[in-house]
Amino acid sequence: MCNCQKTDLNILRDYLQLNVSLENMYELWSESDENFRNVARTFTGIRMLRQDPIECLFSFICSSNNNISRITSMVEKLASNYGEKIMELDGQEYFSFPQVSSLAKDGVEERLRTLGFGYRAKYIQVADCVLLMCLDKPGAIPVDTHVWQIAARDYMPKLKQAKSLTDT
Repeated sequence: MCNCQKTDLNILRDYLQLNVSLENMYELWSESDENFRNVARTFTGIRMLRQDPIECLFSFICSSNNNISRITSMVEKLASNYGEKIMELDGQEYFSFPQVSSLAKDGVEERLRTLGFGYRAKYIQVADCVLLMCLDKPGAIPVDTHVWQIAARDYMPKLKQAKSLTDT
């Protein structure tokens, strides 16, 4: 194996966080949470990606009030309109995620609006998701509507009437 392949393999292993033992994590979580123990039998092998922070940040900007297929489409539009072409395979072009400098140029907001980004074209919010998925902060717990519903259903029924986790 040449050094290029070893480097690519190391990048992929890091991106997929293959150094984290899912078996050990599932065992630990199952010991402390009966509900997880029951659900974990169905959902094995789920990994948290270690994304580039910039790509992660802009992906989460796209995720606001969206579904997965639309988020994917928006991220692909960012890459194809502002990234660099990295390859073509079977007639499909692939692009890198754009550099921040490409997204900071004049006219980007207007172009993103024509591409269907709506209000997201202007606003940036750094979320717990970014901390968890790309800045090695496993203690950050993103609470989206789905996580909130699971927490209310399985752990804290009082959350069904709450709008916030804080007292205020």
